[in-house]
Amino acid sequence: MKVMISYPPLAGEGTPTLGQNRQFQWFHNPSFIYPMVPASAATLMKEKGYDSIYNDSIAE
Repeated sequence: MKVMISYPPLAGEGTPTLGQNRQFQWFHNPSFIYPMVPASAATLMKEKGYDSIYNDSIAE
């Protein structure tokens, strides 16, 4: 099974940011917090044999 956990790229004024509680906001000064829960889920799925991808376009 293929699984993708992703936050898609967004266009708008400022930088799209998800805080530690994953609430979306636009900021003019970007700050990035590594989202532990989705990234850990992708890692655990990969270890269990799933074809998993984690894509955080907001951090990119």
